[in-house]
Amino acid sequence: MIGKDKLLKQVEKLIQQEERLVPLLNRHVSSALFFSGLEQKERDGILDRFQEMAVKQREHVDILKGIKKEVSEGAGNVY
Repeated sequence: MIGKDKLLKQVEKLIQQEERLVPLLNRHVSSALFFSGLEQKERDGILDRFQEMAVKQREHVDILKGIKKEVSEGAGNVY
């Protein structure tokens, strides 16, 4: 079992990690694709998949924020 405060800290840590992930990956992917020598069609396909990943990442952040809100407003202290 885990206490409410510890759970909230861990959820906040996950939120921060998720929010830093896509911008960091975007920089690396963009640079790698620029120097890759791939055809434009292939680069566009990779970028499309990366965009899909960014949307999923945003959904994860929203879910984590919902969990954080639910836990913080909840009466219980053990999860």
